[in-house]
Amino acid sequence: MSLTTHLVRLDLLEAVKPEFLLRFLRPFASYLASKGVALDGVAVDAAWLARVHEVLNAVDSAMPAELQQSLLDVADLTTEGAHEHVLAAAKSQQLGLFTVNARTTPEDLAFEVYLDHRDLFRAAHARTQTGEVRRLVEFSARTPAPLEGHDRGGKRALLARLVGDWFRGRNRTGYCDVQVTEVGDTVTFLIVHGRPPRNHGAIESEDRRTRVTYVPDKHDLVVFDRKTHRLGVNAQFSSEQDFYRRALGRVFWNDDDHFVAEPIYTGEPLVEEGASALGPHGVPGLQGVVLRALTVASPDPALGVIAWKGHDLGGALASPLGRLLLRHGEIRHFQLALVLCGRPRAVRVDVDVPNHLAFDRRVGGDIVHEYLLESRFMRLPGQPSGAEAR
Repeated sequence: MSLTTHLVRLDLLEAVKPEFLLRFLRPFASYLASKGVALDGVAVDAAWLARVHEVLNAVDSAMPAELQQSLLDVADLTTEGAHEHVLAAAKSQQLGLFTVNARTTPEDLAFEVYLDHRDLFRAAHARTQTGEVRRLVEFSARTPAPLEGHDRGGKRALLARLVGDWFRGRNRTGYCDVQVTEVGDTVTFLIVHGRPPRNHGAIESEDRRTRVTYVPDKHDLVVFDRKTHRLGVNAQFSSEQDFYRRALGRVFWNDDDHFVAEPIYTGEPLVEEGASALGPHGVPGLQGVVLRALTVASPDPALGVIAWKGHDLGGALASPLGRLLLRHGEIRHFQLALVLCGRPRAVRVDVDVPNHLAFDRRVGGDIVHEYLLESRFMRLPGQPSGAEAR
C-alpha cells in the first residue's frame, strides 16, 4: 500500500460552498482545462471534486504557484483559532461580519475573505502564523518613544529593502515581504525572506531525472509592545536577531541602537525570597504559580550545571542544598506553571536568563507579563535590581 501526502485537503474542497470554490478556481481556468477540469456548466459532485483534488496534488512544474499555495493559506484560516482571528480582524477594520451567521462555516468564511477582502485575509493569516510563535529574544528601548509609521507603506517598504539587502548579502536572495498586524498594545511584523538555496534530484518524467534548485522561504517575527517598549524577535540565528534589533530602530526611530541587548529576565527573586517569590502578587486572573524546573550553574567545577525538575520545586528552594546553590550559584533557566482562574491547564513559561522568554502567546499573555514584572523576574530599562527595588 502506498502512502500519499496530500498538500490540498479533499475535505476542504468538499466543505466550501461550490460558488466560492468555482470563483477561487476561475483565474486558473486555462491550466485546469488543460488537465481535463472544466469550470463552466459542471456539477460540483464527488467525482468532480475528486478530479480537482487529484490535479491540485499532482507534481507538475506547469502548475501556477499561486494555485496550490493559496489553497494552503486558505486552509490555515479554517481552524477554530484562525476563525476567531478572521472575525477579530474584520471587527478591527469595521467591515461588519460580511454574510456571517450561525450557519457560516470556517471554510466558507476563509474563502469569502480571500476572494473579497484580500487585505483582511493577509492580516488574519499573519495573525494566525504569529500566534504559533512562542520563543522570543527580547530587547529594551533606551527611551520610551512611540512607534509611528508602521501602518504606512513608505517605512514598511524601507524595512523590507533593508531586510532583503541584508539576506541577499548572505546568499538568500533579496526577496522580502513585511506584513504588519496590531492586536491591542502589540504590533507584530511578520517578515518573509529566503533561506539558503537548496538543490535536490527530481523526477522530471517517466524516463528523465533532473536537478531542482530553489530558495525555501523563512518566516521571522518581530513584536513591539507599546506598554513596555520591548522588542521581541523570533529568528534562527543571533546575528539575525541583532540585525532586526538594529533595523527596526533605524527605520522607525532613526537610531540603530534604540533597542539594547541588556539583561531583562533574572532569577534573583528566587535567590532573595525563595518560594515566596512565586505568589500571584495580586495579578488579576492569576490563581497561583508553581516552579517546575530550575537550572543553576554551580561555582564548583566538580558540580557543573545542576538541573532540577519536578511537579513543584518550591520546597526544594528551602532545602540546605537549594539555599547553598541559590546563594553561590547562577540561575540560568527556570520554568514556571501559571495557574489562571477558570482555566484547567496551567500556562507553561520558560525563562532563559537574561533575555529569552517562551510561552504560548495565545493564552494569558498580559497575565504572564504582568506577573513577571510584579514578581521582578522581568525588569524594565532603568528599573533597579535586587534589594534596590524594595
